[in-house]
Amino acid sequence: MLAALARRIDEARRLPSRNAVSWNAMTAALSDHGRAADARSLFDKMLDWDGFLWTLMICSYACWYMLVGAQATIASQP
Repeated sequence: MLAALARRIDEARRLPSRNAVSWNAMTAALSDHGRAADARSLFDKMLDWDGFLWTLMICSYACWYMLVGAQATIASQP
């Protein structure tokens, strides 16, 4: 399953342009597979965040018991 995730991330990175859907999908896939740090790194590279992505990041941290990360994400919301 992780090989499939790696392939999908590779494909997404090669997209000529990324929109909210592609960013959200990549971030969700990473966080679903326990890679919250990678999801956060991707989140930080985005130019424009939406409410769904903020919620996804907070839930990702909480799901993996990374409450400090969840609190930091909540604190950094505009």
